[in-house]
Amino acid sequence: MWGDPNATSTIVIGEHQLPITKSLELALRQLRSKKAITLWIDAICINQSDIIERNSQVREMELIYEIAMKVNIWLGPETPHSVFGIEILSYLANAKNAAEKPPWEQLPPYLASAGLKDIMS
Repeated sequence: MWGDPNATSTIVIGEHQLPITKSLELALRQLRSKKAITLWIDAICINQSDIIERNSQVREMELIYEIAMKVNIWLGPETPHSVFGIEILSYLANAKNAAEKPPWEQLPPYLASAGLKDIMS
């Protein structure tokens, strides 16, 4: 989902203008790089108004993600507590040393909870 379909912006791809959601615009701005990068974004690469094409492409998405060198996921803009949620999830994904003190033991419980809620919503 790329956010409210009624809140749109326009991007230019080659000689074509394409309406995109504000959420997708924020993601593209966040992913912008000084070096050339290739992005596959379903909302842009799949003709969303062609149900047959869309259904066909959705069946191919598993392969697209499987062969991707890197997958970025846009969860939306940062919130006041999301940094704490990311810190907790990073610890869970990367902690190799059981002696490391988990972030939720170093944060007030309401911040740990609010951070995870922000990420999950």
